[in-house]
Amino acid sequence: MPHSRLFQQICDEFDLKNGNLILDAGCGAGDLIDKILKTEREVKIFGIDFSETMLKKARARFPGKNINLTKVDLDKQLPFEDEYFDKIAGVSVLFAVSSIEHTLAEYKRVLNNNGKIILVEPT
Repeated sequence: MPHSRLFQQICDEFDLKNGNLILDAGCGAGDLIDKILKTEREVKIFGIDFSETMLKKARARFPGKNINLTKVDLDKQLPFEDEYFDKIAGVSVLFAVSSIEHTLAEYKRVLNNNGKIILVEPT
């Protein structure tokens, strides 16, 4: 239940619009993706995670949906063009990377100039 409220807050803060390009960095099984799709269906979502097991669960949740789910290591360069995304969410992922500075620099690189990023980490 707390995650559901958190994911709704993220969607509200993002002010999602038709056509937004969204990156869920550390998408896990797709809980935030599910909330995003319930808030605004006409967005393009990219979910990335280092766990193929979690990506497999996410893929099973969204058959036939226009969601790109890819295995990506956040300690490496992200496989996206500069300034590509309108929104980036990262929930409980920075604690798991080797270099927070590198990961944040990559988020900044792939976020467009008018974009918004929301990062949530456990305390």
